[in-house]
Amino acid sequence: MTDPEIELIRRARGGDTLAMAELLDRLGPYVARVCGPSRCGWCGGPRGALARLERELG
Repeated sequence: MTDPEIELIRRARGGDTLAMAELLDRLGPYVARVCGPSRCGWCGGPRGALARLERELG
């Protein structure tokens, strides 16, 4: 990870909603690829994966 990415994550974890939105935009394609809507009962698709990621980081 680069310094700007680390800073983005820190801002998002600190409650910066613009940083959260940017982070989710960056992670969305990866989450969708790994956890597509029909492939993953574990997390409920991309939305569930993002929610789980948020809980685990929070």
